[in-house]
This record gives sequence, C-alpha cells and structure tokens, in this order.
Amino acid sequence: MEQQIEVEVLLRDKDMSKFLIHHTYARLGGVFGLLLSIVSVICLFVFWEQFIPMQRWILGILGLMFTVIQPILLWSKGKKQLKQEIFQKPFHYIFGQKSALVMQGDYKESFEYSSIRKVVATKDAIYVYLSAVSAFILPRECCQEQYVELAKRLKEKFSEHDTFQIGKVLGEQAVSGDIYLLNGDLGVGKTVFTKGFAEGLGIREPVTSPTFTILQEYEEGRLPLYHFDVYRICEPEEMDEIGYEGYFYGKGVCLIEWAALIEELLPEDCVPVTIEKDLDKGFDYRLIRIGK
Repeated sequence: MEQQIEVEVLLRDKDMSKFLIHHTYARLGGVFGLLLSIVSVICLFVFWEQFIPMQRWILGILGLMFTVIQPILLWSKGKKQLKQEIFQKPFHYIFGQKSALVMQGDYKESFEYSSIRKVVATKDAIYVYLSAVSAFILPRECCQEQYVELAKRLKEKFSEHDTFQIGKVLGEQAVSGDIYLLNGDLGVGKTVFTKGFAEGLGIREPVTSPTFTILQEYEEGRLPLYHFDVYRICEPEEMDEIGYEGYFYGKGVCLIEWAALIEELLPEDCVPVTIEKDLDKGFDYRLIRIGK
C-alpha cells in the first residue's frame, strides 16, 4: 500500500506569479499573444524605414505587450493575491492512495484523484487543476525529495470503474473547444473512458469505437462530442477530407485516439490522456496520466 505524502506549503510571490504566467502562456490565447509580440518586434526592426512614427509606436507597444508588460502585470497580480488573508498561513496537504486532504487551521477539504482535471509538473512546481481556471500549487522546494513521487502519484488512476469515472468527471468539466488526446494500446480501456466522458457530457446514446469510421459524432449532450480514431489515417492530409478544422475549432469537444499520427494538425493546448496496463499489479490495474 502506498504511504501518505505530506507537504506543507506557504506560497511566495514567485510561486504564485510563475503559476499565473505558466497558466496564461500555456493556453492558446497566451501563445497567440506571444507570437504577435515577437512578429511585431521583427517587423519593427526589419522594416523600420518603411514605417511612419505612429506605426513604429504601435508595433513597439505590441512588441512589449506580451513579452514584457503582461508578465509584469501577472507578477504584480500574484503579489496582490498573496496579500489576501487565506494565503498568510501555510496549507497542509496529505496525499493518500486515492484522495487528498487539504488543511489550513480549522479549514479542511478533500478531493478524489478522479476529480482532477489536469496535472502539470514543471521543474519548479506541480499544478493540480480541479477546474479549468484554478489549481493547487505545490512548489518543488516545499515537496523536496518527495516531488517526483508526488507528481507521479497525482497522475495515476486505475481500474475500469475509475477509468469510467475519470472520463465522466472530465466530461462534466469539459468546455467548448477542449481537445483530449487519448493514448493507449488496444484493450486498455479507451472506449470505457470515452463512455464515461460521454456520460459526463449528458450523452445517453450508445458509444462505440470509430475504428472503421474514423469519426463518431454525438450531438445530444450539453456539448457535441467528436470522437476520432485516426489509426487508419495514412497521411495527415486525409483529415482535410473529413473537415477536421470544423471539429477542432468548433463548439464541441474532441477525443482523439492515435493522435500522434496527425500531430502536426493539433492545436497547442490539447490535453493528453494516457492509459496503460500494469499486469504486475493486477489484471484490472490501470495507470492513467492526464496532462504532459
């Protein structure tokens, strides 16, 4: 049985600010803004003589906006948030086998690992998302030698029931435009995960694998679900025949199996979901990793 991992966290300015910067620039909007600033700076230097002063001023502002100004604003926002009373005392985390407990004074809150939306482990911290916009921040300095083991545990889920439940929770939390990359060998539970995901979206019709049809569409839930299996795609260009952009950038949610075969077509902010078997731990054991 896994031992509990206990971590005490008192966030500092740099911890909050790094999270806000990572959260902002890991999303499609942040990436677009950064590219816009870089292109503006390049254009300013290359075509300086061709621009009138007003155009130079505008390009200069755009060049600084997402490379300098926004990071400074995010850093300032992080410092301001940490002045709130809730962050003046340390949080105590206890990570068990299937759930975690968060304590601060008289405050207590527990959450099942199956409710985790995404786990991001950087060189400096672990970000545990329970929603699309908020996360628990676990700095590496606070976790110390337990950092690697904790990051691994937070990304692990197992059993068919848990596979279904994890899919259901992600489906309940999914928002328009989300794309999940479903990785795993045959028979590991990708279809079970998809059935749970569909239920989380409120879809009641039978869910089947699109192995031979490449795409299955489910429209009756709170959001449309587009389930791709691109195993039989020989060239990424074949996705044009399906009109993939209408699905990837539409109002629904995409689940894509064998996504590595069309990697160059995928948006930057896709969420990988990897399901693996471990027969040494039992026939029903599943290791599920959510996020990179």
